[in-house]
Amino acid sequence: MVFYVLGGVLVAAAVGLFLGSGSQRRKVYAMKTTDTSTAADLRGLADSVAKEIGAGSFNQVTEVKGAIECDAPLTGELSGVPCVHYAMSVTREWEETRWKTDSQGRRSQETHKGSDVVASNTRSVSFRVKDATGAIDVDPAGAKIDGEKAVSQFQPGEPSGG
Repeated sequence: MVFYVLGGVLVAAAVGLFLGSGSQRRKVYAMKTTDTSTAADLRGLADSVAKEIGAGSFNQVTEVKGAIECDAPLTGELSGVPCVHYAMSVTREWEETRWKTDSQGRRSQETHKGSDVVASNTRSVSFRVKDATGAIDVDPAGAKIDGEKAVSQFQPGEPSGG
């Protein structure tokens, strides 16, 4: 009987992992098929579209490689590092021990664990990407940004209660 239950759990886990891998495959495919453009190429495309149908109408998914320039960079709230985007979250993890009495008067001890988000914040500012051909302005509003983790730490607290 235990083998059937264990087998069912393993099959469910395999199905979940298979479905999750499809999402990751789509992301990888999108990244591999995205063209890399220069700032000059994008500026030329945007100017030609603006002449045809008006300014602000150009929209293209592309990759631009270069140095980031920003007139007023942000400072990471927890890292203190200058940046153009950050997302931070402070989570409190807790553990609580409770005593439980069953219908026959026997007492047993149970430990419950949980977590609460104490604070979170996300900020972005517009910036430029400068390459050998020039610079292109980037407005990150509404973009999905995959950032780099700058700070991750755990600070154990003091035990409280009885």
